[in-house]
Amino acid sequence: MGDDKVISLCSRARTALAKAKTFEDFKDVRDCGEAAIRLAKSRRDVGVEALTEAQEIVRRAERQLGLMLPAVTGGSGRKKTDTMSVFLSDLGIHEKQSSRFQKIAQVPDEQFEEWICDCRATGDEMTQASALRLAAECTADPLQKKEQPPHEEMSDAIEKAVAKFLGQLTRPDQFAYVRRRIERLSEFLKEEEEAHGVRGARNKTALPSACACVLT
Repeated sequence: MGDDKVISLCSRARTALAKAKTFEDFKDVRDCGEAAIRLAKSRRDVGVEALTEAQEIVRRAERQLGLMLPAVTGGSGRKKTDTMSVFLSDLGIHEKQSSRFQKIAQVPDEQFEEWICDCRATGDEMTQASALRLAAECTADPLQKKEQPPHEEMSDAIEKAVAKFLGQLTRPDQFAYVRRRIERLSEFLKEEEEAHGVRGARNKTALPSACACVLT
């Protein structure tokens, strides 16, 4: 089965990742993980978990490569010349990859691990593009970030929390318990609407979509 082949590749790559020390080691891990991703996407009998495992290994390897590149290439501030391109080619990567890996490496450990956990919980793919978006968010100038209104921040926090744990519910009693708590939250929001005189307004308070899917 395709799952078995992908899992086997991931197992080898995960073991190699734990033992990797040199740039070449992490490059080999990434190559093995990429092979697992290609196999997973070419087969219909491969589950999401196998693909996610392969993508996580690749992103972790790219992150380590990005951390090591400044030292290996003589410093991130080194001028890009024809010689530099050849040197990166000797390492088995090109300039775009070097830039992307170093951007991913700039993501703080805590945020990176949280992103991994969130992707596993929601089933989102850990693509390189997604990791680069995370890097852009983490390195953006705080003064240029638009402050999120409190009601949007609260809604996002609720939806993120629900989405994180929703995939772990397996029994009817677990869903029933969460449903009761969300219904209680819904009633509380209605009471607050009435207290503030917005009951019946066109834009009523709505629960985040992740909560709504539990109630439907």
